[in-house]
Amino acid sequence: GGKGMRKIVIFWGVFFGLLLYLQATSMAQTPIMSEQLVYSLNVYNGKGYGGAFTPQTEDTIYLMADKNSAIFARTTLVYFWPITAKFMAGFQTLNEEVVGTLEILKGGKLLKSLKPQDNSLYYPEGYWGETSVLSIDEEARTYYEKYKKAVDEYYQKISEFYKARIEHRQKMDEFLEEIKKRREAGEEFTSQEIEKSIPKEPKPPEGPKFYSTEPRQDYIINLPVGTYRIRIRAEDGTIIQDSQKNLVVFTSRRTGGTGYEIIPGNRWTMREPCDDPARIIYAAGKNALYFNPFTQDEYNELYYNKLEDPQNPGRVERW
Repeated sequence: GGKGMRKIVIFWGVFFGLLLYLQATSMAQTPIMSEQLVYSLNVYNGKGYGGAFTPQTEDTIYLMADKNSAIFARTTLVYFWPITAKFMAGFQTLNEEVVGTLEILKGGKLLKSLKPQDNSLYYPEGYWGETSVLSIDEEARTYYEKYKKAVDEYYQKISEFYKARIEHRQKMDEFLEEIKKRREAGEEFTSQEIEKSIPKEPKPPEGPKFYSTEPRQDYIINLPVGTYRIRIRAEDGTIIQDSQKNLVVFTSRRTGGTGYEIIPGNRWTMREPCDDPARIIYAAGKNALYFNPFTQDEYNELYYNKLEDPQNPGRVERW
């Protein structure tokens, strides 16, 4: 009886211990969200445009010199995600625009006051192409209207194509039935004669070759190399809390360099970049190596990494 009672006590002790552990684990995995003013970024990276956001933990925004970049302040929920060790934005839960005038200061003096402008991303080679262009104001609206018109025309052609395909099937059925009857009547045909008279199948239309996002309103920044300060002034004349950031505008140290993508003949998926002139390429055995050259510019690693991902640590001494 005593042993049985001890087993029951141990069982319930383990059960409640496991329950408390699972509850604690569940609580630990629930991210803590805080409401923050963050900057949404759509910045030029030397090849095209990429999006990011700057949480309150980052006090500096990095942009390329003499290129248009779009930024806008929003209030959202921010939480830390342990898997990536980065702060994430819950724009789907909270995404409020911060209304005001963006002020750019240089050496403590007001340099520019910016109002939001219509802008969109235009992809001349399609969404998956390598080229993207930030279009502004009337150009942005024109590109988007042009894209919408092309999409509408494409869907109209698709509708016509489906109708033509139904008609083609009917004509094919009639054609095959006619051939069958004439053969039964003793008539003979060559394959060339059949191919010549067979109903032609309609070809599906091609979609738009280009793509444009819908215009949105952002602050468009285009500045020479230098360090600046930005802030947002509300309509009542006050500076909006947490809107002040440092702004570093940089350019490349060298341009037009040549780099290589090295592809081993026996391991096509194991491609190696070679973008440093001081790097030595070692080859062993008789394996063929394929070199895919590309042009490249050289940037400070910290600045460039922070441009693409404001939370990237980077290294200031690396290029």
